[in-house]
Amino acid sequence: LGLASLAASLRAAGDARIDIVDAKFERLSYDAVADRVRAFAPDVVGLTAFTNEIKPAAAVATAVKAISKSIVTVIGGVHASVLPERTLAEFPSFDLAVVGEGDESFPRLVAKLAG
Repeated sequence: LGLASLAASLRAAGDARIDIVDAKFERLSYDAVADRVRAFAPDVVGLTAFTNEIKPAAAVATAVKAISKSIVTVIGGVHASVLPERTLAEFPSFDLAVVGEGDESFPRLVAKLAG
């Protein structure tokens, strides 16, 4: 539901094209996620992770950066909210972190990046 809520917030904030990839639910490999990202060609990729998921999320961000270094990778979720500076320092494949609930801040961030 968190991904759907973020997508709804992004849609309400503007005319961004949005694709949701729930890799855990769809049981996608890193390669399959990379294929979806490559096909969609986004400017921004948002990821979310609990602490036990931060390394796989960083692996996805690394795969995204391998597709294009210009794609902005944003990490959110519990781990990044509790340890934002450490998360960005430890995992350089994340460009930015969203702290707390992303429903308001992530659409604002995307709008700033677009501008």
